[in-house]
Amino acid sequence: GPEVYPFGSFLDALTKIFLVDKGETSAKTGTLHGKKKAFLYYLIDIGCEEATVTSFAAEFDLTSAECAAIRAYCLVDSQDAASIDEACLIFPSITKQINHTKVIQALMALGRSQNALDIIRSRLDAGIFPTMEEALLSLECKGLYEGFLHCRELWEGATDDACFAIAEQCTRTWSERHGAKGKVLELPFNAKEETCLSDSALPLYLVTRRRYREAQEALKKGKGSSNGPDREMTDMLRSLIETAMSVVPAET
Repeated sequence: GPEVYPFGSFLDALTKIFLVDKGETSAKTGTLHGKKKAFLYYLIDIGCEEATVTSFAAEFDLTSAECAAIRAYCLVDSQDAASIDEACLIFPSITKQINHTKVIQALMALGRSQNALDIIRSRLDAGIFPTMEEALLSLECKGLYEGFLHCRELWEGATDDACFAIAEQCTRTWSERHGAKGKVLELPFNAKEETCLSDSALPLYLVTRRRYREAQEALKKGKGSSNGPDREMTDMLRSLIETAMSVVPAET
């Protein structure tokens, strides 16, 4: 925290990282391996020569990937544009070593959304299910069809309630964004995806599938009224459904 870092001196760093008394302060500094990484960050941050950094890492069993992650953290924290560019070249290759959520948040705050997306893509390529923030950020950068496929991939990759919640929220966000466009209504939604369609899209979607009774129920529940198309469109849709139900055999 800011009350600890930056350290006042080399001795201060050694004391606070390795020699603190047991208790609350010690717990905050984490495991011994974490302390080693914290000290390496300090060495890089104060501008130690590469030979010194490499020697310390080798002596204390820090992997090259861990060292790269720590160096990238230092580069981002410097707030220097060139240094941030360098860090962004490092991050996609070490996604298993970084706190990806914090890194993505930091890059977004710095206006580096494309670099944040590069990290997300590298995690997806490694088979890691995205967090809510990652999934929504990816969705922001996709159009109608790409967004639909992105949401479909989330549903197919979900393995627990948390993953399903992310897939559902992304689908709802995508649907609200695109509304009841004709191209939306043509897409092949499955049962779970249908429940996420926006108020304006669901009744129309059901009508195009000749599922008039379900469309009527959707309107009765308020879908397609207060948050959907305007009143005139809603009334027209209701009349269309009633007419269709009077002349079309009941659904089986």
